[in-house]
Amino acid sequence: MQSRPLTFRRSTTQLAWRLIVSALIGCGATATTEVARAADDSLTVTVRSGRTFYGVLDAKTDPQRLWISSGRDGVRIERPIVWSSIRGISRSGVAVAGESLIAEAERLRASQNAAEPSYVTKVPPAAPAANRAAGLQLWHVAKEPVEYAMAPDETVRWIEIDAYLANWDADVEADGLVLDLEALNASGETIPADGTLTIELFGERLPPLSRGNAFPMLANWTRQVTAADFGRGTIRLRLDFQGVHPDFNTVAGRFALAHVRFSVPGQGTFEASKDGLTLQGFSPVRERVQQAFGTRFLPTETTGRGHRESAFDAR
Repeated sequence: MQSRPLTFRRSTTQLAWRLIVSALIGCGATATTEVARAADDSLTVTVRSGRTFYGVLDAKTDPQRLWISSGRDGVRIERPIVWSSIRGISRSGVAVAGESLIAEAERLRASQNAAEPSYVTKVPPAAPAANRAAGLQLWHVAKEPVEYAMAPDETVRWIEIDAYLANWDADVEADGLVLDLEALNASGETIPADGTLTIELFGERLPPLSRGNAFPMLANWTRQVTAADFGRGTIRLRLDFQGVHPDFNTVAGRFALAHVRFSVPGQGTFEASKDGLTLQGFSPVRERVQQAFGTRFLPTETTGRGHRESAFDAR
């Protein structure tokens, strides 16, 4: 009986070794290229919230988002960043324009497509009958790495506020409150958002008190805000005192509570309150002047009413 030739076994072994060597060479070349790019082309990206990210430009960069990638130990992390949230980009300490990065990403995509290696192994034309009899299958080596893309969270989860007494003109008395507001996502990062702000200011009335007027509403403001109003993740508003001014209406108490509602379309209404707001700054002299003359201002002080206080002359 004639022995069967060993052509198929030798071809299969050679095919397996070729696949392994090709894969190792491809991985080594990719790793070397990535290390070289990371050393020479690393970007420093600072966003409006104050955070800084580092990585090399990714070919996915487009007019909507900047993509940067980084990684080590075989794990690659890709991060998309919306252009409107970026405050500055630099490379080796030199500022880089977004338009140049978009153009560079287009060239990078073109070069990657032109140099795309093929890892699809074809069946050699020799001994086709033996290959078919053995059921030889083609192996397709995956050329795309495992990616862990971190999509930006642009959904508001809660808000934080701060408020304080302020004077922003040429007279001596306070003019209102300054309110700082931050909208935060699930990770605690500040994000810009469009919405409607409603602020209520509640005070306390000095005794004697009656039912229903112990904690009156001193003011009520409504503001329409946009994402562009959030500078470095915070929006700052000046809220002028309305009908009740605590420096002239001595019936109102010294402290107040601010209640804020931020309504974001499609996401919900978020609330926060700030208690213990000082409506009258600490001033022992003004306290005694008020007790003696019924006004908190001295004769030489000009108030926002356009004249100097004359209570001393009347007495």
